[in-house]
Amino acid sequence: MLRRMWNEVLLYDTESDLSDFIKDQHVCVYRKETCNARTSITYKCSEYKKYPLCQFQLKGKESLDGYQLYSSEAHNHRTRAQTSRLPSPVRHNIVLVTDTGLTLRKIQKAVTVFNPQLSNNITKIRTHRQKNRCSIKSIEDLQA
Repeated sequence: MLRRMWNEVLLYDTESDLSDFIKDQHVCVYRKETCNARTSITYKCSEYKKYPLCQFQLKGKESLDGYQLYSSEAHNHRTRAQTSRLPSPVRHNIVLVTDTGLTLRKIQKAVTVFNPQLSNNITKIRTHRQKNRCSIKSIEDLQA
């Protein structure tokens, strides 16, 4: 197992200077550790779910002089994670077709006509329809 290599980046006198630098690096808190009354905070790339190959981390440690900051790796946003979500144009077509009031089967047929490369995916269409369904508040509304 390879251990992470940490390179010293900067030494800050105040915590506010350190927090300003951290905000510019697009990271979020990953781990906080306290040892001998000193705090060590590890930050990781804030887009680690979208880009799983990004191993960028920062580590801030309290020292006698101020705050030491170490970095590991570099941002790697070349490869994006695969999702099971439908592509944006397909979702847009589903929204347009559901607003017309078609049945589920007709929506499915319309989406496959717009996008023949997709397989029939009824569950994603069904969840969109449930979100847009209005709630019935009284029996008069139901009868109307």
